[in-house]
Amino acid sequence: MPVVTFTYIDPERRNLGAYIAHLRTYRPLFRQLPGFQFLYISTAAGLQKEAVELFSLFVEGKGRRELTRFFDLQTKWDKEQYRLLTEQDVIFLSDARKRYTGESIGTLYYLWRRNQLPEDLQIEGVSESQPTQKILFRRRG
Repeated sequence: MPVVTFTYIDPERRNLGAYIAHLRTYRPLFRQLPGFQFLYISTAAGLQKEAVELFSLFVEGKGRRELTRFFDLQTKWDKEQYRLLTEQDVIFLSDARKRYTGESIGTLYYLWRRNQLPEDLQIEGVSESQPTQKILFRRRG
């Protein structure tokens, strides 16, 4: 059975706003397919890592609980509510700060803190991809 391949060529080199809009637009189609390949092309090497993370979050639904935990713990840290954090929380927060980087994650955090994430981007309550769905994400520079 042939695999459908979607290609996104990122002309921005500065931010991933258009890429996020693309994922939001095509997410309903992606979820209907039994499998597909997605190729992200950008000459901005720094954006490629963030593009992978955003694809995983928005299309595959992976890591949403971890991102929510990160946002919650970061909020407590920002408000200097250190007594509410366990040692495991601090370790997780340290690791998550390395994983969740980039302007797009910062924007999501800003919106999350104000309860302003658009409904189709809500992190809580979104199901993971279908277990039988086969998705391959590749990136090229």
